[in-house]
Amino acid sequence: MNIFTSRDLLRKARLLVCAFLVLAVLALPSTAAEFTSSFDEFAAENPALILQRFNSQTITPGQFINCNSPVSSASNDQCFTPGFINPAIAFFVNQLQATDLFALVGSNYSGGGNPPNVLVSSFDATSFDIVFPFRKAKAVGFEVGCVSDGTACSSEVTVRVFGDEPNVIGETTIQVSAQFDTFLGIEYTEPIRRVSIITESQNVFQGVERVWFEVGTDVNPIPTLSEWGMIAAAAGLAMIGAFYAMRRRKASA
Repeated sequence: MNIFTSRDLLRKARLLVCAFLVLAVLALPSTAAEFTSSFDEFAAENPALILQRFNSQTITPGQFINCNSPVSSASNDQCFTPGFINPAIAFFVNQLQATDLFALVGSNYSGGGNPPNVLVSSFDATSFDIVFPFRKAKAVGFEVGCVSDGTACSSEVTVRVFGDEPNVIGETTIQVSAQFDTFLGIEYTEPIRRVSIITESQNVFQGVERVWFEVGTDVNPIPTLSEWGMIAAAAGLAMIGAFYAMRRRKASA
C-alpha cells in the first residue's frame, strides 16, 4: 500500500527543488571585490599574510636594470635569482613572456623621489599583472606607484581583479605617485587568480614596491551559479523521475 498520494509526492519534489535553488542563491559570491586603503585593517583581517619584496640587487640611485617577464621563482637574470620570488606568486606585463618587459628601479629615478627597488613595467600604457599560478589568493595587498622619464610621476591607474574566469570581479581607480605610498588591499568571497594594474597614460611606468598576499588551501572555488543550477536541475529531475516511478508502481498494483 502506498503511503503518499501523487499530490504529496509532487509537493515534496517541488520543495526539494526549491531548497536546492535557495542553496544556489546563498552560494553566490558578492557582486564585487572589496577594496581598502588601510593596511592596518587589511592585516588585521588577514593574519597569515606573506610579504614579497624586490630587494634582490643593489641598484644605483637614479638607475634601473631590465628584467624578464614573468618575474617568478624561476627567474634567473640580472634582477632575480631562482627562488627569490615566492613560488605562489608571479608578475607579468600584459600577460606576456618576453625579455626586458620589467625594470627594477633604484631610488630617486629622474628626481621623482621613489624608494629603492621598485618593480615597474618597462613600457607605458600597459598592464602590470600580479598572478597566483598554483594556489589562488584569499587576499592581496600592495604598495603601488609609478615612475616617469624626466619628471616626478603622478597618475591614475585602474585596478582590475579576476578569479578563474575572464570576467572582472572587481574594479577601482586609484591615484598613485612616485612615492609608492598608495596602499590597496583586496578581498573577495572567492579566491583571486590575477590582479591587473593598468595605465593608458604615456610616460607612466606603474609598478609595486611590496606585495602582501594570503593563499588559500584549496585551488578549487566554491560552485558557481551554473554549477549549482546543474545540481538543482539534476535533483529536480531525480525527484520527478521518482514521482513517476511511484505512479507506475501504484498503477500496476
